[in-house]
Amino acid sequence: MKKILNILVPIFVFGLLVTGCKKDIDTIKYNPVSSIGKVINHDIAGQILDENNVPLESVEIHIGSKSTKTDANGVFSISDVEVVDQAVYVTASKAGFFKGSKLFIATEGVKDQVRIHLLAKNLAGTYNASQTGATSFESVNLSFPANAIVDANGNDYAGDVMVYGNYIDPATDGFLFEMPGDLRAFNTDNEEVVLGSFGMMAVELESPSGEKLQVKEGAKVNISMEVPSHLMAAAPSTIPLWHFDETDGFWKEEGQAVLNGNRYEGEVGHFSFWNCDAPFPVIRLDGTVVSPDGDPVPNIWIRARTSDGLESGGLVRTDGSFVGKFPKDKEITFIIISYCNEVIFEETYGPFSADAILPPFVLDPSLITAIELVNITGQIVDCNGQPVSNGYLKITEGNSWFTGYNIEADGSFDFTLSFCELNQTLSVIAYDLDTRKKSVSQVAVTTNNIDLGLLETCEDDDEYFIYTLDGDEFYVPGSNTYISPDGDITYFEAYADSLISIIFQVENNNQAGLFPINASNNRYFYVNGFVGDDVSGLEANILNFPTQSGEYIEGTMGGMFIDRNQGSHTITGTYRKKRN
Repeated sequence: MKKILNILVPIFVFGLLVTGCKKDIDTIKYNPVSSIGKVINHDIAGQILDENNVPLESVEIHIGSKSTKTDANGVFSISDVEVVDQAVYVTASKAGFFKGSKLFIATEGVKDQVRIHLLAKNLAGTYNASQTGATSFESVNLSFPANAIVDANGNDYAGDVMVYGNYIDPATDGFLFEMPGDLRAFNTDNEEVVLGSFGMMAVELESPSGEKLQVKEGAKVNISMEVPSHLMAAAPSTIPLWHFDETDGFWKEEGQAVLNGNRYEGEVGHFSFWNCDAPFPVIRLDGTVVSPDGDPVPNIWIRARTSDGLESGGLVRTDGSFVGKFPKDKEITFIIISYCNEVIFEETYGPFSADAILPPFVLDPSLITAIELVNITGQIVDCNGQPVSNGYLKITEGNSWFTGYNIEADGSFDFTLSFCELNQTLSVIAYDLDTRKKSVSQVAVTTNNIDLGLLETCEDDDEYFIYTLDGDEFYVPGSNTYISPDGDITYFEAYADSLISIIFQVENNNQAGLFPINASNNRYFYVNGFVGDDVSGLEANILNFPTQSGEYIEGTMGGMFIDRNQGSHTITGTYRKKRN
């Protein structure tokens, strides 16, 4: 069966959101998620990127009872995890970003793929908790009363409050990947609904030392957000408020907002993810996308737009199918756009009063003038010629790249890629996730069918972090090593598993040289379960610090440190990693 190199988000969604630590809400009871589906064992892969589509390494992924971290390409894979098929919930966490997540519907026996974009935690403003405070970012305004903040233990907090925020525009293509969950929700009557977005935001509160803060019980923060101009005609005068439940991935109704001019205004008593959304009764629609010959067409983008202008979209599955929850009793227009920005399908269906299977979406060949479909086959093997089943491909063409996860048990793959023209040169890297070796090759695209043959994963990573702690050596491959310059600070993180990892930061001002490893100013040193209390004896010697991406950051680190239990440790290490 042919598969496509894609990152699949199999749910269509229609969603104002705010993120942070959530208080328990006892006044509203909701249906347990397990009641909406059956428990299955499932395989899930995916990719985590930032807002600029750059892959993120060492992102913590949690699905059910299992967890892992992303590699150098932002890729993860978790197999045989117990999930609820109608509500598979994936979370992604990384320092410096708001927590991301995705909720989707699974089909038993079919491996799913997800894509999540993490939002940077941008500092929107600072105020003193003993006084009133106000902060704004983009189209969002927040107003805080005096003496309304507590620390993580519920104690009154009177210091400075750092307000982090990020706006999410529902009109952009990244909207689907940036928002949490999939905007399925439960209202106060325990009914499942789907939400329509009038704009989104993310907010967290912290102390200057990084301690999580929250709104005091009984206090209220005024929130205000501008309604996108193209949605003003559909904006109701009052609209429910919804918070995101990070335990199950569903939104829960709590309070309401009022339309004042072109802004929705309301009050919230805690900062979790928040929605200012119109709820709709929900129905499920299933469909497929096929060629004029009836063959499944995967890896293609679909937009879904309601009759009152609410819009979202997603990529179809590898077998050409899609499934989603949609507003009941609404006409829905489906638009399919090729990689070459051609509209190759547009039809309106409904309204639907119940779940339905849509007729196949047959693409019009007269509209497909620029796209070229190239079938790529081959097999990944190790140095002994044995099949690699736990692997994946990274294929790069110019500034575009594709990642394929669906490798068969015998190491074979059969993918289809879309190009706007032939005569491209592809860089192909095959990874063996078990041995962490790779194969690197290039291939010219001159026909619509390419057989890559056997890809032998024999090459060691030229990127790594090797360190010796108290006499024991530990190795972390380049796929799990992350070195990221960010302003004057460079962040180092390497992760092999839950017991072998190292994290630290240095203030090197984008220069090579010898620098202290500083654990103050909201920075810390961590290695193999030990958190540094006194790291004044640690230094990082950055031997090479390039300004261009693709060149290697390399150097050494080491010294003596005291952990928080006052234990003394000695560490030395070397690192080498390409700059992104």
